[in-house]
Amino acid sequence: MTFNQYLEKIFKTNNGYVLFSISLLFLEVPKVILYFICPCILGEPACDVQYYESKRTLGEIFLITVVYGPLLETLIFQYAIFEIFIQYIKIDPLKINLLALTFSALLFGISHSYNILTIINGLLAGIVYAGVYLFQRERANNPYLFTFFLHGLSNFISFLMNEIFKIT
Repeated sequence: MTFNQYLEKIFKTNNGYVLFSISLLFLEVPKVILYFICPCILGEPACDVQYYESKRTLGEIFLITVVYGPLLETLIFQYAIFEIFIQYIKIDPLKINLLALTFSALLFGISHSYNILTIINGLLAGIVYAGVYLFQRERANNPYLFTFFLHGLSNFISFLMNEIFKIT
């Protein structure tokens, strides 16, 4: 059974737009929950994460958050990991996909180590991004751009919450 067949069995659909929407839901719901429970668990100072230098303009923060970050992170954490693993590790395709997905998600989570909750959120997001990359790769449907777009959209929602509406 391929990864796509497994997802189709779980979600009862092979429609990419439906799976994109489900992926976005899996990204945003935990993020919002973690934003609101963080002060209760870690205390207010630990949750006040400064992602950027305070001297950056709103336009610079937007470009870093919504464009440059997702481009680079998708290249490193999905494209490079999956293509290297699939090219050089010769084992059962389903096992190699699960191994690459796990490795990709762990590295993505660790790279977002501002506090324990951002690591957890990063790990969950890493699972979603790796899963989307793999799903689109098996469909030969430009997985890099699809994953980048999903990541950029998720970061855009965070940008709006953090920088525009000051929710967090």
